[in-house]
Amino acid sequence: MSDSHATATAGVCAEQSRPARPTGLLFAVGRLVGFSLFAGLATTIFAGIILLPPYASYVQARYERDCLAAEVADLAALVATKDRFIAAMPHDRVFAKTLMMSHARITPPDEVVLTDPKAQPVAPSESVYAKRHPRPAQPEGPLLQMAGKIERPAVRRGLCVLAALSLAMALFLFSSPKKYRRRAPRPAG
Repeated sequence: MSDSHATATAGVCAEQSRPARPTGLLFAVGRLVGFSLFAGLATTIFAGIILLPPYASYVQARYERDCLAAEVADLAALVATKDRFIAAMPHDRVFAKTLMMSHARITPPDEVVLTDPKAQPVAPSESVYAKRHPRPAQPEGPLLQMAGKIERPAVRRGLCVLAALSLAMALFLFSSPKKYRRRAPRPAG
């Protein structure tokens, strides 16, 4: 047997023992689904790394704005209350006397006031005190918790590496089979 015949026979046997490459629509759909899963995971991770910290700062700024708005409303109500108080003082002598007795312990010289030291002082009417506006609830939720974790540099690096590996897997595992096919060496000449 010649060497060329042995080489040709070995090449034919190798071609016959190699499994056939999968082709067809089902194989293409499988590659597309696999690529989409890994690339989608990488895109989701990158989007979370980039978008969650600004979202958390936006929510915190909105919360602080709402707290300041409630404080401004409290101060506006206090101004209105004090204006009513100032307007009512000269005309309502009983109110003025009650207010002086409860806050400054000032009593007129011709009156005797009996007080119980155990009793709570009597609060003046509503015209002196403004009602407090409700404050917004502290923002919370899973997105804000994740944003807090992403702020740590080690977690951010780990997620970047995970996203890069997922993207590399999508590109190499599910790329076209024609891309990595062995090419026959070109004859010199």
